[in-house]
Amino acid sequence: MVYTNPIVALVVEADLMIRAHIMERLNKYSIQCIEAGNGMVALQQLEIHPIDFVISDVYMKKMDGIQFIEVVHRNHKDIPVVVTVGSNDEDVAIDAFRAGAINIVKKTEQLDEFEQIILPITELIEKRKTQKFNFNNVRIFTEEIGIASDPTLIPVTVDHLLGFLEHSKFVKRLTGLEIALYEMLANAIEHGNLAITDEEKKLALSENCYNRLLAERRNIPAYKNRLVKIRLSYHPKQLSVTITDEGEGFRVENYITPTEGNLLAQSGRGILLSKMYCDEILYNNKGNQVILRLNAPSETVKEGVIHAQSGEQSKPKILIVDNNPQILRHISNLIQEFGFSFGYIAQSRHLFLRLEEEAFDLILLDVNMPKTDGLTLLKKLKTGDRFKGIPVIMLTSDRDDRLMAECFMHGAEDFIVKPVNKVALHSRIESALSKQQSFQELGKANEKLEQLNSQLQDQYDILTETKKELENKHLQIQEDIRLAERIQRSILTPPQKLNFLNTSVMFRPHGIVSGDFYYQQEDKSGNLNLFLGDATGHGVSAAFLTMMVRMALGTTDSDLKPDNIIRSLNRQMADCVPRGNHMTGIVLKIYPSGLVEACSAGGPAGLIVSPEQADRMILNKGGQALGMFEEERVPFQLESYQLCPQDKIVLFTDGILEWRNHLDEAFGIEGVKNYLADHKSDSVEDILKGITERVEQFASKESQDDDMTMVGIEFMIT
Repeated sequence: MVYTNPIVALVVEADLMIRAHIMERLNKYSIQCIEAGNGMVALQQLEIHPIDFVISDVYMKKMDGIQFIEVVHRNHKDIPVVVTVGSNDEDVAIDAFRAGAINIVKKTEQLDEFEQIILPITELIEKRKTQKFNFNNVRIFTEEIGIASDPTLIPVTVDHLLGFLEHSKFVKRLTGLEIALYEMLANAIEHGNLAITDEEKKLALSENCYNRLLAERRNIPAYKNRLVKIRLSYHPKQLSVTITDEGEGFRVENYITPTEGNLLAQSGRGILLSKMYCDEILYNNKGNQVILRLNAPSETVKEGVIHAQSGEQSKPKILIVDNNPQILRHISNLIQEFGFSFGYIAQSRHLFLRLEEEAFDLILLDVNMPKTDGLTLLKKLKTGDRFKGIPVIMLTSDRDDRLMAECFMHGAEDFIVKPVNKVALHSRIESALSKQQSFQELGKANEKLEQLNSQLQDQYDILTETKKELENKHLQIQEDIRLAERIQRSILTPPQKLNFLNTSVMFRPHGIVSGDFYYQQEDKSGNLNLFLGDATGHGVSAAFLTMMVRMALGTTDSDLKPDNIIRSLNRQMADCVPRGNHMTGIVLKIYPSGLVEACSAGGPAGLIVSPEQADRMILNKGGQALGMFEEERVPFQLESYQLCPQDKIVLFTDGILEWRNHLDEAFGIEGVKNYLADHKSDSVEDILKGITERVEQFASKESQDDDMTMVGIEFMIT
């Protein structure tokens, strides 16, 4: 894919090899790359270069990845951030999403999976650069964000939310909505998340120390991590903003109907302003969530009622049923004066025929009709399905309480006593029409609710079925992991029994299976070959990589020098291991004379411990990791050392060195050296056991987060 406009990515990764690997993938799609080794340098690059998106690690020195994402999300909100994580970093991924990341990429992802995540982002950036946004094409969208409890974030948050709507049909109402959002977000932060009472706010304002009060509350542990969550939902007919805080809520009824004087008061002002600028505000029962709604403007709106007819505004139509011509004329004139349309009949038998021909919104029905009286007609109207929804106001010449009660019992909406009073008639008609409209809207809402309930039930059924499938898959995965464990254990060789060496191994996976691997073999000349490796990641994928190395070792000539064994392994792994997966490792060949030949493929250094001499570091000339590149970009170098009797070699994977304590300090090579300084004469078995106990004491309550393997070798007198 070639982009019309250059796309620039900022790659933030402490590991040079991984950073180069990510940039190589991006360059494949002509994406220009700016690189940074930590968060501080990355922020400087953002100020210097026009960055389109960021790919960042979460584990970095000086400024960790989560802090970096938060700063980018706050200061460069239009720049998307993708986070690179390990296979078992689910909790870190969740924290990254909360900080503002839009997606995650596992460092072990294959190329096609990497494309599925990165390419949609770059395509969206390309469209944003080349296409002008047309709001007329938008049917619905939703935006959700969460902000910290800091009032200074309100302006940029409101600007971000309302920026989407500058070309929508709501544009003329954005100023009012902006004011409502300022007030409601301030309430959510101050009174919700920070639990500042009206009295506390009033006192702090009077003493000119309100900002100090806000700062003090934000530093209280119970409040400091609370968020205000905002959800904006756009539909061509309605715009709604939902604001939710994490406070204890409040008694909505104490503020929901403030008087005009509250506009200048500390309490209730935000609610009053919101009611002024919004068509509807709704609170939940707890009082920690509010919904602000705006309805789209319409040309067919009259007195708050929306009519479906196109072209002209629709007037409510009233049917008058009375056999007295004078009363008919009088009521008809009044109804015309009220601005309603009407029809009339003077005989009972014509009522249902007229209703079949024409739709009416209200019936004025005389009780004392000849042949079929008004009460009988009312009963027929209300017992049939066709017309029972039309409200009926009864007209009567006398105040018969029993008759009125019976009419009400059979569904009459109201009574008007003749002679008809203009004010009373207008009031009763308006009340009946308003109530009828409310019932119609409620009916539509119930229909919508039934549809939603049906959809929810469908979704629930789907989720239930999906849950069952996931549970079955989980059981299968657990069985596969247990099988992988048995296979992996079977390929780990026991310590070799040679008359000139005593060997011991400590092997402790982070999970059920391990990415660490060791292999011991006596070559054809009686020398000991030893391989110690550490695959990228943890779990099953790393364990399968160790099995591939074991197979490769089985096809490699054991008499080769360590550097050539490493080269053979690298060629075989580069051909079959997916890009992004690799293994660091070391190979030693120990001769009966005490000569040690060694070669490193990115593995950690080891130590030679002598009873009478200073410890010696070995394997300092590290080459590239196995399987990373087919060619030797970082050469594999052969090293040699001479052992004296009782000398010991201690080798380890980085799980030992990188185990951290609560201060985020690593145990490191110095931790190993400090232990060995007082235990040089111990057996290799005791040395490995002692180092393990020492690193556990150092880490204290911090759990093991990587596979750990150590190999100890003692050179015996021959």
